[in-house]
Formats: sequence, structure tokens, C-alpha cells
Amino acid sequence: MTIEGRPELNVDWNAQYDKQRRSRLDDAIAEYIGDKEIDPRRCYEEILSVCNEWYAYHKNEKNKWAELKSLMMGHRPMDPEFLAEDRNSNFPGENTLTLGA
Repeated sequence: MTIEGRPELNVDWNAQYDKQRRSRLDDAIAEYIGDKEIDPRRCYEEILSVCNEWYAYHKNEKNKWAELKSLMMGHRPMDPEFLAEDRNSNFPGENTLTLGA
């Protein structure tokens, strides 16, 4: 059996990915600049807009992760009713202590 036609397995996949990513960027920019109705300023503003959207998204996600970590570390307001509720009850609130009564 010959090995003709088999894919090359000793490939630098990181280099291949870098090359493909660069090619996708090239295609996107070329599409903008190639459109006669779009000027370079609009291309620039839309790229900047995308960057701002990704920044806001990741900032929000970072804040959500930080809040979860804070809760997991015990940094949360104490809710006496929640702490007094009977965990063995099938009906939430059935055996809850009433504060001030």
C-alpha cells in the first residue's frame, strides 16, 4: 500500500491557523474597501465599533465571573429568612421563621 494522497501529518497547525486568520481579516477589509459606497473612514469606524462591542461584552462577562467568585467566597448579604428556612420541607416557606413576631 502506498502513502500517495494521504494528508501531511507533520504540519505546524498554529502557523496554518495564523495564515487562515490573516486571510479572513484580509477578506473582510478588502470587502469594505472594494465597495464603492464605503469610504476608508466608515471602514475604520466599523472596525472600531466591533472592538468596542467585544470590549463591552468581555467586561460584562468578567464582572459576572468576579461576582460569582465573590459569592462563592462568602461575600454576600445575609438573609435571615433564607438561613432559617427548613431545608427538609417540600414546600418553600412552609417552616420559615418570622422575624419580629
